[in-house]
Amino acid sequence: MTSNSAITNYNVFISYSFVKYDIMRYSDWITFDEIEENAPAEPGLFQIRVREGLLNYRKGKSAMFYYGFADNLIHGLLKFRNNTLLLLEINEDVLFVRWMLAEDTEERFQNHLNYFVTNFGSMPLGNEMLLRKKSKQSNPK
Repeated sequence: MTSNSAITNYNVFISYSFVKYDIMRYSDWITFDEIEENAPAEPGLFQIRVREGLLNYRKGKSAMFYYGFADNLIHGLLKFRNNTLLLLEINEDVLFVRWMLAEDTEERFQNHLNYFVTNFGSMPLGNEMLLRKKSKQSNPK
């Protein structure tokens, strides 16, 4: 299990999207219980990872479970915890979350997601699960 003390204050993620590099600074990994006291009420991206082990993807393994963005990170993360995790039937206790502040959230989110798909052959598992659930809800048989 990864402890918060073993994680540096900021992690840097460099993604290549067409002709530009995007350097993103992330917060520390925290539990969902710590969102209300730590997450800012500002726009940004967030990542959710499994606490232990790695997930199998087509082109390798990664701890990343979900990528998202919100105009207000604290509200977006609480909505994810209170609504999306329930919809996906995932226990928040198996996940960590971190974020980075960004004004151009949708563009950076797409760059980040494209980077993941290029390197691992599919979207993060949580993003795929959510798309499938929403598709089933909008197209019931």
